[in-house]
Amino acid sequence: VGYKLEDTLSDHGSVSRGVCQAENGLLVSIEEHTKIHRSNGSIVDEDSGRHLEANTIVSMNFWICNPSIFSYITDYFRKFLSDSANHEKNEIYLPFVAQEMMSNGLINIEVINAKSDWFGVTYYDDKVNAVKTLKALTDEGLYSSPLWNS
Repeated sequence: VGYKLEDTLSDHGSVSRGVCQAENGLLVSIEEHTKIHRSNGSIVDEDSGRHLEANTIVSMNFWICNPSIFSYITDYFRKFLSDSANHEKNEIYLPFVAQEMMSNGLINIEVINAKSDWFGVTYYDDKVNAVKTLKALTDEGLYSSPLWNS
């Protein structure tokens, strides 16, 4: 599921996003950018200094997958763990796995554009907006309260 970049940024710091390139509704490439933020009215990738368009489609790691991909992901994870350089601070980004699978001709990925607003908590200060948004969605009846029954 793809979201517009401008709708996924935090007001409290940089974020990681998988920047998507699609053609005819299919994902052609996805590249993880780990330090995207607003700066002087623009959206900037801090690592490259590149300015990104506000309507760029990004992944928020909301994937709808066939279960057959899990054996590939398991092998990818095992390789990751076998490299001792990865143990302290590194992580596997799902876009890395998706890009490798696409590059090897193993999968085609359809991009479904989100029709709802995205919100989340990347930084502690994002919590206030998330709580407010969840309350509004609950008040509108889009979420039940309590969400789960015991």
